[in-house]
Amino acid sequence: MASEQSGMTSTIIKYVLVVLLLVVLIVYMTTGTGGNRKDTRLVYYYDEATNTVFLDSAQLIPPIKAPSQEGSDTPSGVRAYIFACESCAPSYEGMTLDEVVNNGGYIAWLEKYTPEGQQILSGNTDVNADADFETGTRYKLIRSPDNEQWVPAESRAANMIRAALKSRCGKATPRVCRPASE
Repeated sequence: MASEQSGMTSTIIKYVLVVLLLVVLIVYMTTGTGGNRKDTRLVYYYDEATNTVFLDSAQLIPPIKAPSQEGSDTPSGVRAYIFACESCAPSYEGMTLDEVVNNGGYIAWLEKYTPEGQQILSGNTDVNADADFETGTRYKLIRSPDNEQWVPAESRAANMIRAALKSRCGKATPRVCRPASE
């Protein structure tokens, strides 16, 4: 009888451990690997005040405050899309346009949002961004790094800027250059 009770206790302990392990696994999967966790990826930005590339969070809605802007209220950091025809440099951080090119890359276009778009995307407005499917592109502006004029992302001029990407590498397919993950 004692060995029967010992076997029953052992079985109960095993079941409790399995259930506990499943609970821990479910909690980990919903909170530890996604869930509400913030995106910590870094992307390239371009400081229009100093004409250099810098890194910051992918979650930001440009224009953002650039590292050179101590005491300035006008953000000069815009998203930079860097590509290469062959291989990307380990990092383009701190480089000027010419230095990016000298290291095998090129900035295909820069991107930012209108002030209204920034407010909607950041939730700082009464407008419901979910109700407007086009919010992401309607308020997005792009420009070539060698042209100061910003154009709507869904315009003919913007399509021409993006189309230039394909011809830049001849027959090779351009590669997206991303910062190395830490």
